[in-house]
Amino acid sequence: MNKSRNWPVAVIVLLAIGLAGMAYQHFKFGEERKDFERRWNLTAAQLHNLSIVSDVPSDINFIPAKEGSGYVQLSGKLKSEIVRKLSQTEPASDGLQLDLSSDSFSIFSFDFRSTKSQITVALPEGLELGRFQLDLKSGGGSVRGVRAGQADLKTSSGRLVVSDVKAAQINLHSSSGKITAEQLEGTLTAATSSGGMSLTRISGDGTYTLSSGHLNGTGITGHVAIQTSSGDVTLSQFSGSGQIASSSGSITLSGQRSDSLNITARSGNVKLSKDDAFRGIYNLRTSSGSIHAPDSPGQTHDVIEVRTRSGNITIR
Repeated sequence: MNKSRNWPVAVIVLLAIGLAGMAYQHFKFGEERKDFERRWNLTAAQLHNLSIVSDVPSDINFIPAKEGSGYVQLSGKLKSEIVRKLSQTEPASDGLQLDLSSDSFSIFSFDFRSTKSQITVALPEGLELGRFQLDLKSGGGSVRGVRAGQADLKTSSGRLVVSDVKAAQINLHSSSGKITAEQLEGTLTAATSSGGMSLTRISGDGTYTLSSGHLNGTGITGHVAIQTSSGDVTLSQFSGSGQIASSSGSITLSGQRSDSLNITARSGNVKLSKDDAFRGIYNLRTSSGSIHAPDSPGQTHDVIEVRTRSGNITIR
């Protein structure tokens, strides 16, 4: 008898037993999570600073306060340890700190049901936070409607989705995961260690740094400084000026309106749309590649400079 033929049957039986056990446990493993909901009513002074640290995926939504006074409301299925901390949390004179992180960890701590927390920040009319800090340790999350002097939003592991943010300074960071941002107004600094960026309707000067990942932008307005170590840069309907550099990847701009660009691609092609409003000088050079571009209008001292070490340059 060939015992090796019994392996597929044994595997199927074990899988069936495992699935049956998971179903019996309602697909839960580890500590039971508890339903938690709490609202913190805040004075104008207490709305100056808001800090949130979370181990669980979180959606944060800023809304106008209908009752005239501000508040922060949280709901979700949380570990007992986190519930105890939040139950004891009270606002300080100048702000509120919410800690949804856990010191405990279990290899078998899985729950296939939704464990995402929902956080609502209600601001009275005409009031904005002085500073909003969000640190998503794992799982990622989304942020919408922030109004603040400064917004610091980061995730250690997971996708960060940010929309409708107005702040003098906006800082976005992802250690491992993609950043998706839409309708942001303010000076922006965004960085990813491992992950791309998708940017739509960004108004304000921006600095974008990617170690590994592509940057795709639509409708960006302002001065930009873009640096990617490994990944393509693709911008459409860009209006502004700036420096764009890629160590390994192509750079493509379409429908742009710019009188001042400095573009460098060490290993990759550079493609630009012909900008009929540009009246300056094209300064184009490649070490190994071809150049296809119209003659410089030469009517102003504005310069579009492009350099490639190994790649083609095309303007058409």
